[in-house]
Amino acid sequence: MLFEQEFSILKDLKTEGTFDIYGFGTLDYLDWEDNNMDFTAETRKIIWHNIGLENFLFQADVRGTTVFVPSIEAIVARGLLTASAELNFGNNVSNQTFTFEVSVKDADCNQFFCNLLSRQQNVITQGKLDAEMQLLGNMYDSASIVGVGKISIEHSDIFKIPLFSGFFQYIGNIIPGIQSLFQESSLEAKFNVADNKFLFRELRVNGDLFSLRASGDVSFNGKLNFHVQLTLLKKETLVGTIVQFVLTPISKALELKLEGSIDEPLWRPIFIPRELMSRRESAISE
Repeated sequence: MLFEQEFSILKDLKTEGTFDIYGFGTLDYLDWEDNNMDFTAETRKIIWHNIGLENFLFQADVRGTTVFVPSIEAIVARGLLTASAELNFGNNVSNQTFTFEVSVKDADCNQFFCNLLSRQQNVITQGKLDAEMQLLGNMYDSASIVGVGKISIEHSDIFKIPLFSGFFQYIGNIIPGIQSLFQESSLEAKFNVADNKFLFRELRVNGDLFSLRASGDVSFNGKLNFHVQLTLLKKETLVGTIVQFVLTPISKALELKLEGSIDEPLWRPIFIPRELMSRRESAISE
């Protein structure tokens, strides 16, 4: 039997244009065991929260109490999204499970983060994003959801994301003008999903002169808990040599804690090399 709660996710979906569904077979609204139906759904654009999926195409096969979704395709942030899923609607909540796999290729970083952060203006100016994730669990118990995933961003100015504004405000008080040294960068991260969180063993942002490494988690409700280290890379370039000479203490790692939420991140220091503190105190006394 169909229950409204089993499709509660639909309340967050919006469409632009017509939503066309084509299908054939038997769909029994009273007894799921007799279901035997194939169908396809498509629309020009579907919006879930702030994420827009264009040219959305959805294919599904309903067999008894199981819905097989072999193909979901859409354009997201000018990149290609592909996904598949399996939904098992058992006789009770405890055995209503799902599996889900999704990948995104060559998405435009600026458009992706503008959508994610509900920003109308540019967040960053360049970069391509690739990501993939596999999940499984019970549909009605978020704590049961487990999975793995990874994300990479190439040739981007990641540090312009608002998340890092507090980071530069703090670091800039110690090393004035340091933000100008953070230009093109890349990001790589692998994560696990468990306990209502995305768990990052290591998230790395590499630039020409600096490397930022972070470990921690993001909860499903957007709460942050990360340990962050900023280190100086040893680049065999004239600029790299000069910066390394001037900022040698930072090569020992400047450590901060990132807490708060994605919308309101909070940065606080854990460890600041003594040489940098002395430099800051000297600047204040002058």
